[in-house]
Amino acid sequence: MKKESRIVNRVHQADSPSQRHLPLVDLLVDTRAELMELAITSGLKVLTTMLEEDRTAICGPRYQHQAARTAVRAGTVTSEVVLGGRKVAIRRPRVRAGGAEVLLPTFQSMANEDPLNRGTSKSAVSRRFVAKTAAQLAA
Repeated sequence: MKKESRIVNRVHQADSPSQRHLPLVDLLVDTRAELMELAITSGLKVLTTMLEEDRTAICGPRYQHQAARTAVRAGTVTSEVVLGGRKVAIRRPRVRAGGAEVLLPTFQSMANEDPLNRGTSKSAVSRRFVAKTAAQLAA
């Protein structure tokens, strides 16, 4: 009994579009992930700059003595902000006045909500869903 050879001609397989692997799909997935990472990295740099500007507005310029200064710089502390749907750790500048912590306005607005999702609120989506569902049930 003679065995037949199982050599597969690869030239004919490459012509079949159903069996062709498209690297563009992988590239698109990688590009989306890279774009989100770029947005988060850039957003963190902008946020850090904004926080330092808040501290300068409250305390005055760094290394300049001011007799009427009421608030002082107090280093940094590790904090979290929501960015890109996830919590990201940052070094938040601290300000103290009269023995108490002074909250930075930028940090207050960024700590609990994701700036990338500000366009639509969950309650607005829920109201529209309930209204459309009620209209469909009534019909």
